[in-house]
Amino acid sequence: MPKLTDTQLMLLSKATQQDGIVLIPANLKGAAAEKVVKPLLERGLVQEVPSTPDTPAWRRDEAEGQSYALVITREGRAAINAEDEGEQPEPPKLVPTRPRRTAKPAARKSTKRDAKGTGPRPGSKLAKVIAMLSAKTGATVDSLVRATDWLPHTTRAALTGLRKRGYRIEKETRASGQTAYRIMGSGRSAPARKDRKGA
Repeated sequence: MPKLTDTQLMLLSKATQQDGIVLIPANLKGAAAEKVVKPLLERGLVQEVPSTPDTPAWRRDEAEGQSYALVITREGRAAINAEDEGEQPEPPKLVPTRPRRTAKPAARKSTKRDAKGTGPRPGSKLAKVIAMLSAKTGATVDSLVRATDWLPHTTRAALTGLRKRGYRIEKETRASGQTAYRIMGSGRSAPARKDRKGA
């Protein structure tokens, strides 16, 4: 399987933080956008769904009068090793439509419920990340990448997801110059709020 480009990796990684919605950057338009997206569609890493106010369109089919958005698939999550993160809902199931296979927009599940819900599945990669961050010395992104086999993009997305769940994560610079991340206190608190320490 051909390697994904940095732009394709970025689109897939960001989709895991955005309810599975693939957002095309404003500076990526026309043929350039199609060149990036077409291989992802052909390999089943993303799929088209009819666009809604919550799923911005990436293209419009004038013949059908229908606009289409992009969502990451299970295969897309697996391609960036994000299948164990448990941060986002599954993309909608495929239903046959013309001219491409599309899906009906599924009701979006709020990730905010994670702040009140249960923790990650025992033995999952996310549980391993939490354990490493809870250590007295914390963990660097590099050490988390080695432990989970995730990409750096995915690892940072997991840290963001933990903050949204209510974990208070602080970063500190070690004597070696490396940046380490550590869960402060007992772990979970109220849904993530900004620290009041000021700038």
